[in-house]
Amino acid sequence: MSSSQLNAAKQICETLNAAIAIEALTSKLPKETSAEFASVHSASPDAKGVLGTSIFMIANKGTAAFSAVIDENGAKLLAEPSHDLLVEMPRAEISDYIDQLQAV
Repeated sequence: MSSSQLNAAKQICETLNAAIAIEALTSKLPKETSAEFASVHSASPDAKGVLGTSIFMIANKGTAAFSAVIDENGAKLLAEPSHDLLVEMPRAEISDYIDQLQAV
């Protein structure tokens, strides 16, 4: 991956507030979840021009794995390797979560 591709992926993740979106998604899980490692698998506009990213995570001391799919419309957290949908949040709910964090 070139440095320009890396910088573009970083910018997309920052624009989408990907880290906070992941925190918001995992906060909705029934069991406390702590992501230890994350890998951005893609970060680009889709065929319709919607900016998005997919991020793979290892959590809970390697006992759980998730994929987060985050775009301009919201975010989804999927279990790995099954890809079962665990949590879904619209962008407005992620924005509310950010507002709550900033209010503290």
